[in-house]
Amino acid sequence: MEKEDDQAKKEINTKLESLFYAHKEPVDKLVELVSSKMAVDQKDGEDASVSGIWLLVGVGLAAICVVGAFSVSLLRSIAKTEAILLDNAGKLAAIDKVQAQIEFNLDGTVITANDNFLDATGYTLDEIKGKHHSTFMLERDRVAPSYKTFWEKLNRGEYQAGDAQYVGKGGNEIWIRATYNPIFNSSGKVYKVVKFATVVTEELNLIADFQGQVNSVNKSQAVIEFALDGTILTANENFQKTLGYSLDEIKGRHHSMFVD
Repeated sequence: MEKEDDQAKKEINTKLESLFYAHKEPVDKLVELVSSKMAVDQKDGEDASVSGIWLLVGVGLAAICVVGAFSVSLLRSIAKTEAILLDNAGKLAAIDKVQAQIEFNLDGTVITANDNFLDATGYTLDEIKGKHHSTFMLERDRVAPSYKTFWEKLNRGEYQAGDAQYVGKGGNEIWIRATYNPIFNSSGKVYKVVKFATVVTEELNLIADFQGQVNSVNKSQAVIEFALDGTILTANENFQKTLGYSLDEIKGRHHSMFVD
């Protein structure tokens, strides 16, 4: 969005320059024409003051036309820019309401964070501003080679996304699903990283709990899975031991093989 804002400002500057050069040539020609007429009048002994008056009138009218066209185009460009800025501000405000957001310098230090992020981690902005992103990481993740690579990619302008386990204030562990978005300046260079995140601790805990239940069933009961046409997809060890088959012997076979 910041690139769009910069682009809108560039459009105004370009418009100003084009307006100047678009009207410069006609005005120059008008001045040249009237000046030539004054020179001819003087040569013929006529009163050049009349031509001088026409020069002032002509230049004045030309100036009015230029200023009028300039003003209309400038107002349109400003209105367009304001519309883009308002639209972007509205989008950012909407995102800010529903997602945790934090901004980093390219060295990984915190610039700012919104209330959603602060609420999720338990910190105040004063407590994390200027601190490194690794403050929120588990020790095993901080020292992993992939963590250094992660920041190298962001510095190159490469978008990153995924789930990560965070450590909040007081050692409280939370799961974050996040996107890391490099932000480019008007020169096309990355100058900061904005992270948008959602807390998914409860969701992942539910998945882990469900997986735990499935594992418990697998340990205590014989389980086999079939496709809708009755062919075998897989079977657990309890089923294989109970019937005396290995998985390779039954996978892809039909259920009817177990029926007399």
